[in-house]
Amino acid sequence: MKQTLVIIDTYSLWKECQASYGKRSKIDFKKLKNFLVQTRNADEEMSVHAYVLSAPASKNGPFKDMLRGNGYIVMEKFPAVRADGSFVDTGLSVEVTLAMLLNCDGDAFDSVVLVSAAVDHPSLFSATRLYNDQLRIELFTLKSLYAFPLKEAVDDGTLHKVYLLDDVCVIK
Repeated sequence: MKQTLVIIDTYSLWKECQASYGKRSKIDFKKLKNFLVQTRNADEEMSVHAYVLSAPASKNGPFKDMLRGNGYIVMEKFPAVRADGSFVDTGLSVEVTLAMLLNCDGDAFDSVVLVSAAVDHPSLFSATRLYNDQLRIELFTLKSLYAFPLKEAVDDGTLHKVYLLDDVCVIK
């Protein structure tokens, strides 16, 4: 049976969803999970990890409970926080992806699915390839980020496939 590691960047999805569709928009994580399942082959087993950025004063317990209730394995990252309460985002997606590959024994997987709206996709692909150049990489992202670098990554074989989430699991 093929093993697939799914890594979900909840923070970048939330930020880009709100930037594209307004402050009330969000991702329906139950629909996202169903979509992930629908895109897999019958001989694939998924390990679905969602990382959540947390601050000492954050109240994201209900969010983490909802993720766990939908079958996600939740991992927390505690980044630096600015005075206004926002996170300092310097390469977090790459850092967390590599940490997950190491923590989850990325060599045990045949493919990795990155669910992210981070703008540093090329860095994510490069870091993943450096870790294991045999991994098949797929990306689930939002339309606003499907630009030339992603199309080029598909064309050159770095990225196997891109799925767009906007019409599947974005609540506008």
